[in-house]
Amino acid sequence: MGLAALRNKLREDFTKSILTVLGGSTVSLALPLISTLWLVRLYDAAIDFAPFALYTSFCATLTAFGNSHYTNAILVADNEKESVSMVRLTMFINIIVAVVSLLLLVVFRVQLLDFLHAGDSFYTMVWLVPLTVLLMGVNAAFTQWAYRFKQFKRVAVNRVMQAFITVFFQTIFGILYKNLQGLILGYFIGQFISAIVLAYRCLHNDPQLKAPITVPELKKDAKKYNIFFRFQTPADIINVFTQQMPSFLLSRFATAASLGYYGQAYRLLVAPSSLITGAIADVFRQQANQDYREKGNASAIFMRTARMLAAIMILPCLAVAIAGPWIFGFLFGAEWATAGVYARILVIMLLPKFIVSPLSYMYIICRKQVEDFFIHIYILLSTFLVFYLGYTLYGTVEMMLLFFSINYALIYVLYFFRSHRFAKKNDPAA
Repeated sequence: MGLAALRNKLREDFTKSILTVLGGSTVSLALPLISTLWLVRLYDAAIDFAPFALYTSFCATLTAFGNSHYTNAILVADNEKESVSMVRLTMFINIIVAVVSLLLLVVFRVQLLDFLHAGDSFYTMVWLVPLTVLLMGVNAAFTQWAYRFKQFKRVAVNRVMQAFITVFFQTIFGILYKNLQGLILGYFIGQFISAIVLAYRCLHNDPQLKAPITVPELKKDAKKYNIFFRFQTPADIINVFTQQMPSFLLSRFATAASLGYYGQAYRLLVAPSSLITGAIADVFRQQANQDYREKGNASAIFMRTARMLAAIMILPCLAVAIAGPWIFGFLFGAEWATAGVYARILVIMLLPKFIVSPLSYMYIICRKQVEDFFIHIYILLSTFLVFYLGYTLYGTVEMMLLFFSINYALIYVLYFFRSHRFAKKNDPAA
């Protein structure tokens, strides 16, 4: 096979993989997006969407404790046996995190929820958080395992199923059982069924996952990839916490309706954008890791992916920046125009996020977790500072979100140039 034919084959495989993931992502993200058209009429912004925003923020933050240790190492491990070790270590850590979360809720549940001004109904629903965190961890681990072997279709089908189940139960609960916090219950049921199904399919189809591994071997592999534990874990926890910080701070310092509007704005911006960027990111991680191991650099796939993401995302983000309030008011009713104002501000951060986040996986591929950790220290401190300035100087949700978005946009610019530099290592054309 000539060089030109090889390049065409790689491009064909890359595009085919993207389309496979995109098919599943389109359905799995479009369903919740479309369902918003009727869910906003079944549920109240303050009574239902605010607790749902808190619930997902808690789950996302705690999941970082369980999934950032060795989950990424499942994909980039040097061989298959070590990848199996990473799966088992990930499961073990997720169980520990879920149990510790449950114990913390037993002791501090009332104090924490009182501090966040959570609604009465959330005091009961919060017990679902530890189990949801465990289920999300199972999903994440087996998703990385499937990606390692290019089983994109397996993950795509599972995501479609999860989305359908979630929307179905959220709608049923909203119609028949309005006092049950149906948004939360529907989300939990979707996570539960999809985690069970994906785990079964991986264990059934990939017998190597059942291969015996001794405790000394697990310890050896854990030590080999301990850079993920020492630096990736705190960096991911800080990253998740800072992205969820608006929900926590708005719950404390703003109205419940403001939190509901923010949660809906963020969700509706991220969901449709992730249809494309998520699919590209999933394939980029696998292809960039393969190129870096085989060629010593991933410059070509990095720039091709960057141009693709930028070309796709600029126009939608520009539309929201210009007509966000009108779009939200038209789709969901005049009372949701405020969410459009928040969306207009968040676009400042989300445009570079959509482009750079997939590419920043070069930090993991190139084992640059130490640098990533110190950048996240800055993110944590600066995020708190910009929110403090926005609240104390102006006292409005809009200014807090504006400072937050500008700061994050600058951080993503830094990530782009550093990730590109890592990708160019050993590139003869660089």
